[in-house]
Amino acid sequence: MMTRFKGAVRYSPGCIYGFALAFPVMLAILALTGEAIMENEVIGLVLYVAVCTLLYFLGFIAGRKIYGFTERKFSETPFFCERVGMWAVLTESAVSGAVFMLTLCITALLLL
Repeated sequence: MMTRFKGAVRYSPGCIYGFALAFPVMLAILALTGEAIMENEVIGLVLYVAVCTLLYFLGFIAGRKIYGFTERKFSETPFFCERVGMWAVLTESAVSGAVFMLTLCITALLLL
């Protein structure tokens, strides 16, 4: 007998934006304080994880607002109004992917 987990795989609007907004800052913090984190192994790592978690939740809050704005703009146009949520999620994924790839490219260029 199969068990269904109702609501276990729900998408929360803005969660990808939260990661995309927090990732460049997390990477910069790691680049600037990586040596200090490695010196104080446990305490430094715990502090870094706590800061990253806080940054993600702040980005998530901002991401929900950006998602709501995108959804409102899509609902105003007649072409997108049927599937507003789908277009907002696609926009969120595209923008977040672009930010992620841009951050990785800049990091790779700085490491060369």
